[in-house]
Amino acid sequence: MGEGDKLKKSSKKSLKVMKKKRKSNSPPEMEEAAEEEQARLKKKSLKVQKKKRKSRTPSETEEAVEEEQAGDEPPPVVQPVGSFEEMGLDARVLRACKALGFDKPTPVQASMIPAALIGRDVLAAAPTGSGKTAAFLLPILNSLVSRDTFGDGIVRAIILVPTRELCYQVAGVCRKLVKYAPQLSVRTLVRKSGDGSVPNADLLVATPSALAERLGNSATEFDHVQFVVVDEADLVLSYGYDEETRRAIASIPPSAQSMLVSASLGEDLDELKKLVLRKPLLIKITMDDVGESSGQVTHNITTLTTTQDKYLVTYALLRLQVLTGKTLIFVNEIDTAFRLKLFLDKFSIRSATLNGELPLNSRIHCVEQFNAGVFDVLVACDEDLIVSRSDDKPSKRKPKRDSGGRENEFGLSRGIDFHEVSTVLNFGLPFHSNSYMHRAGRTARAGRTGTVLSLAIEGKEQESLEKICAQQGLRLEKLVMRMDQVESLRYRVEDSLRSITRAHVLDARST
Repeated sequence: MGEGDKLKKSSKKSLKVMKKKRKSNSPPEMEEAAEEEQARLKKKSLKVQKKKRKSRTPSETEEAVEEEQAGDEPPPVVQPVGSFEEMGLDARVLRACKALGFDKPTPVQASMIPAALIGRDVLAAAPTGSGKTAAFLLPILNSLVSRDTFGDGIVRAIILVPTRELCYQVAGVCRKLVKYAPQLSVRTLVRKSGDGSVPNADLLVATPSALAERLGNSATEFDHVQFVVVDEADLVLSYGYDEETRRAIASIPPSAQSMLVSASLGEDLDELKKLVLRKPLLIKITMDDVGESSGQVTHNITTLTTTQDKYLVTYALLRLQVLTGKTLIFVNEIDTAFRLKLFLDKFSIRSATLNGELPLNSRIHCVEQFNAGVFDVLVACDEDLIVSRSDDKPSKRKPKRDSGGRENEFGLSRGIDFHEVSTVLNFGLPFHSNSYMHRAGRTARAGRTGTVLSLAIEGKEQESLEKICAQQGLRLEKLVMRMDQVESLRYRVEDSLRSITRAHVLDARST
């Protein structure tokens, strides 16, 4: 390096030192003014952020949550609790639990309730029939009752569910749990009900579409909402309620404690998790974890040659009383449901059909009669989960609409609480594993045993069912039907099927 280069380098170094000294030797009043300006800008920024959080749009929600989470302390570790008494529940809530026969928490309740009681957001996945409804209701109701923050008609908790039936069912369980705090009001909100406004209530159970359509037409505000729950979250998405759910969540204060509950977790829930939850506790309960609280289920398959054989075997199983107790038969199409019902009528086997075409009051009445034992066979059209025949992920389809363009908000294979179902008979096979598990979840509840019997035609149907059970780790046992022993019944079955014309099916659907 030459002398000139050394001098140039030395000069640059001197200039940097001088510049640094000049900066550090600024007059005190300049430093004071800079600090005041920085404080003013910070205060202004906080005001803007607060305003944005209060009126943020759905698209801004994820960003706001991420900013809020930055710098938070690690959430506390929560251990499962073995009894409701140990959870420290209010005496009125405990009394209601005992009246309902809640002796011991199920695994999902033992983990979820303590976490929610200390304010944690929760993401819970558990099989159908594992006690998820009470798991999210108890901490919410306990908080409202113990603080005496109820009875003034201000909405403090919102529970979003995908279907009308589930809406009424959750509200019914909720009312039983607040039996000894009767001033706490529980209301439901479904589409095409009421006067178009959001009802005043302490706890509101609503479908996303019903709540979203009333947001702009109601004077009710959700500034005081402390809890929000999205129940059966994957079904909410498969119904196409993405946008409605976003709008509903955006109307709720971001400080509200949130719980997202589902029978299964998948990538399709990622966006909803970011929208609803903040550093949630993940609780994942498997069938093995549920154990005795959900009973034991036997999974059987009977392979057949034709669709007509399915009618023959169904008749034989019921006629010979191989199937005893309550039987829930799942089909995939409404026409098939009515045809099968008319077929059973021919042999004086009392049954009923349940599908989205029936008026809401009729559907509720049908479930109540089945639960009461008025009839023991219910033919159910599992239309809400017929979303994909080719893969195992429910598609994000738009909600079904009836002939008048109204949403059915109807869901069957999960949500509805069928009592003491001994057998689930898959007359029509489910198209993906989630659907199979939700159907299977209708039996073996509350510690009872149950059977799932699937009638599969040899070939594609059989292979599809075997694949589904393998994915879920289920042992599928073959139940061999001696067709020669029921052959004497075939001519009666064929005659009955021939007598049920398309006109008869359409007439049954219209009455």
